[in-house]
Amino acid sequence: MVLGMETYFDARFVCRKDELRDLQAAWNKKQRMLGIFVMRSVGTSRLAKEFLASVSGQYDELIYVNLHETSDLAAMYVNICVQLNVSFESHQNDVKLWANMLANAVSTRKTQYVFFFDNGEYFIDKEAETRDSLHNLCVALINQTNIKVILTSTTRFELDSLRRISHVCELQPLKPTATSELLRADAPGLDYGEYLDPIAKLSEGLPLLILMITSELRGDGGIFTPKDMAQLLAEYRLKVLSREFYPEKERVADVYRIFINRLSPVLQRRFLELDYIPSSFTAEEARSLLDYPTEAVVKDQVLVPKLRRHFIT
Repeated sequence: MVLGMETYFDARFVCRKDELRDLQAAWNKKQRMLGIFVMRSVGTSRLAKEFLASVSGQYDELIYVNLHETSDLAAMYVNICVQLNVSFESHQNDVKLWANMLANAVSTRKTQYVFFFDNGEYFIDKEAETRDSLHNLCVALINQTNIKVILTSTTRFELDSLRRISHVCELQPLKPTATSELLRADAPGLDYGEYLDPIAKLSEGLPLLILMITSELRGDGGIFTPKDMAQLLAEYRLKVLSREFYPEKERVADVYRIFINRLSPVLQRRFLELDYIPSSFTAEEARSLLDYPTEAVVKDQVLVPKLRRHFIT
C-alpha cells in the first residue's frame, strides 16, 4: 500500500467513464502532468485513484502526497524523500534546492514514477511561498523523462510554460442519470419509487452527499424511507447530512464551512452579498448590487468564480 493512500474503497465506483477516457488519452499522448480540478466533494481524489489503478501496469512506483495533511513545505519534502528512500538534510530556507535534489535523485533511476499530489488547494490557495514552491517542484519533476505528475485541486493550477506536456481535466458534478445510478448502486434493492428523481436532484450531483444519503437510507434497518429522505433533504439538508457521528471532514456543513473559509475575505463578502438575493438574478442586477463598473467585470471577477468554485448553488 502506498504511504497514506487507501487502496480499498467501500463505495462502488460508477460513472465517470468519459473522464477516465480523457485521462487515458492524455496519458497515452505522453502528457507528463495531469491536473484534475473541480469544486469540493465531486470526487477528484477518487477519480485519480481509479485512474491510477487502471494504468498501474504502466509505472513502477507511486509517490502519494496528501497536501491537506502536510503542514508545510519542509514536511512535504521530507515525506517525499522518505517514500523515495532518499537521504536528506534540512534545507527549509532553500526550497529550490529541495526540488532540484529530488529531481536529480530520481533522474538516474530506471524506475518509472508517478507523483500524486492530492488536495492541492491547501498549498495553491495559501501564500505565494507554498503555491510557487509547488509549481517549481512540479516543473522540476516533469522535466524528468521517468516521472509523471497527477495533481487534484479545487483551484485550477496550470503550468503555463509547460502546457504542451500538461493536461487539464475539469470534473463536473454527476449528471442526473449518473446520480441515480450511484444512488441505486450504493443502496441495492432499495425501492426509491417516485422519490428517486427528487433525491437525485437534491443531492446536487455531489458524490459525497449521495453516499451519505444512501448510508442514511440503509442505516438503522431502513428507518428513513425514500419519501422521508426527500422531505428531509428539501427542508433540512445541512442538518440531516451533518450529524455528529459523521467524521468531521465528511459532515456537509463542515465541508461547506471549510471551503468558504479558504476563500479570500473579498470573495467571501461578494458571495455572501449575492446569496442575500432571494431568487434568480441577472448579471446587471449583480453588477448593481456589488457596485461594479460593467457586467463584463462582475461576470469575470464574481459570477464565473462563483459558478466554478462555490458549490452551494
